[in-house]
Amino acid sequence: MNEINKTPYKKNNIDSKSIFYIALSVAIIIIAFSSFYYNVIYKPQLEKSKLELQRIEQDKKLELQRKEQENALENKIKIETEIDKIELEYLECKKNARYAYDQDWEGECKRLGKEVNAALPMKIAEILDIHLKEKLELCEKEYKIKLETVKLKQD
Repeated sequence: MNEINKTPYKKNNIDSKSIFYIALSVAIIIIAFSSFYYNVIYKPQLEKSKLELQRIEQDKKLELQRKEQENALENKIKIETEIDKIELEYLECKKNARYAYDQDWEGECKRLGKEVNAALPMKIAEILDIHLKEKLELCEKEYKIKLETVKLKQD
């Protein structure tokens, strides 16, 4: 009977030391894999996402700056155009004042029976000169008021 109890193979006895080394090996493999995943896959993707977000924000800032510059340029051109228009109106006003002066002078010459560009009596010439001066001053006042209005718009 003694021979019956003996078996040709040995039974593996897993002792606690072997279990500890297996568990330690599995833990080391898990830690190594986690470290690999974090450092090789997750961290670079996170950095890439951060860089992409920064690039997008920078692009938005540049676009906003560009639009602000375009608006500033458009406003500058608009104001310069308004100033040019005001200056033309001023020159036209002065031209009209001088034309009216010439017409009045000719009218007085005809009324007095003189040639068109003849000399007029001092009193009449002074009155015509005063009217011309008043009209030119009015042109200048209007010009200055319009310029101030444009400058206020600009600010």
